[in-house]
Amino acid sequence: MGCPWSACCGRNAQADVFAAPPAATATATAAATATATGTAATATATVTTTAPTQPYVSTKHGEAANGYPAAGKGRVAGGGDEESDDDTDEFFDAVDEFLSEEQMDAFLQEQREEWQRWQQQEEQEQRLGDPALSDAPGPGVIARATRAWQVILRESDPEDLDIEHVLGASAVIVEIYTSLGWSFRLAKTDLVGNIGKLRTAAHKHEVQASEHHRRTSSNSTNNSNGNSNGRAPPRSENGDGTDRSSGTESGGIRSLLQLLQYEVAQGYNLKDPSGAVGAIWIGRTAAFVGNTLDLLANYPNATLKQCLTQAYKEQLERFHKWLTSASFQSGASLCISREEFMKALSEGTTHEHVLQGLSPLAAVLMRVSEKLRHVVDVAGATDDRRV
Repeated sequence: MGCPWSACCGRNAQADVFAAPPAATATATAAATATATGTAATATATVTTTAPTQPYVSTKHGEAANGYPAAGKGRVAGGGDEESDDDTDEFFDAVDEFLSEEQMDAFLQEQREEWQRWQQQEEQEQRLGDPALSDAPGPGVIARATRAWQVILRESDPEDLDIEHVLGASAVIVEIYTSLGWSFRLAKTDLVGNIGKLRTAAHKHEVQASEHHRRTSSNSTNNSNGNSNGRAPPRSENGDGTDRSSGTESGGIRSLLQLLQYEVAQGYNLKDPSGAVGAIWIGRTAAFVGNTLDLLANYPNATLKQCLTQAYKEQLERFHKWLTSASFQSGASLCISREEFMKALSEGTTHEHVLQGLSPLAAVLMRVSEKLRHVVDVAGATDDRRV
């Protein structure tokens, strides 16, 4: 019998499958957007909005209530045309003359609220047009995974993540690995192990990591440049404004950045197990699964084995030694069929719903993997050694 991970994996055929641009890109994109809006018709609709006039700045007040700097008599805040004709100046002089201070304040407040409503509407339209932020209603592992990973993507701090959110979202990826069948049981076990490494580190180093963060933040505050990089100390709050270092209900630090910074300071990040190792491999796994789902969505004629192998080459192969790579290739060569995998993902929902959800989930997984990698880089915990 030939080598299970070389001749049998169909690499030559795979090169032909992915050589041409994806035929289903337009259809997949429309379907992904349709998931967000609910109908295929609204998926292709283009919504055009007009920004409201930015608030007028009174010559009495000097600055608008929303913080836009004064642009001079008869000008609008936030820039606009640098020239103003006499008629416009006379109009605004009349406004200043006949409106009381209270009326002007009310007028500026109304303008500010109108501007904020327009901004919120624009952000909503951008979100609906982004497959990674499309709503994912309904049952099924694809919808659950999309919702779980979107929680991470929507976190406000660009340089930190909530460990509990990462752990919860990673657990849903374990379900996707389960759907791949018995040939991926080793990869599934490895992912479960990495989740455990991050969870254990968050609980084990809760007090020390929080104290390390307080010390470094205090030192950075005393530095006129913010920190050694000339940047303000990383924020450590959750979306509700509570201190992320205070821990979770079950115990353990919540800030991934604080945990990794502590591990780097102690030299733990290069050891296995550690929270850094767990976080790094969770991010890489997210990129691998996202890439696989994206290939499945955009190349309907590709087999599951071809999609897995291509995604592995793009996302994981450079981090694996020969033995680990051979083990993966063996599992891919013995994987279930594309139809069987889609059927497993469709449990509790419909096949069409799964197909519509592949692209949004792929998009959010790839985006979050980048976010995880960024947090690791900021903490100085990057480790590209082969395993």
